[in-house]
Amino acid sequence: MPRPIKYDNDNDRKQAILRNKRNWAHKNQDYVRKEALRRYHATKDSKSPRKYTKPKSRASSPQTLRIQHVRRPRLRITVDTNLDQAVYALWRRAVHQFSEYSGAAVLPPLYHHFVDTLKDHPGEHG
Repeated sequence: MPRPIKYDNDNDRKQAILRNKRNWAHKNQDYVRKEALRRYHATKDSKSPRKYTKPKSRASSPQTLRIQHVRRPRLRITVDTNLDQAVYALWRRAVHQFSEYSGAAVLPPLYHHFVDTLKDHPGEHG
């Protein structure tokens, strides 16, 4: 049989553990103080000696110089962006000859070009 769930989430469980620790330390203040003093006196004189580090030479030799890798931002290319770019390139190529027109003025010559293309190639465009 599984253990019953006491707390709804991890945050409540952690808060309860901390609350229990504080309550225990409050009830046992004398013991906590004695243990802290014992630990302090036991480790007071046990400092480790300072570790010797070899001094570094000021001039770096040519073989130690290395070209560091330059981190560049990753190109975020997806199928959608490639598709959008391809469609836009096709559209630019199709309307390039009508680029001198602006707005709705491009529609009549574009329509005439479309009709002429259909006349020249009747079976290709369905």
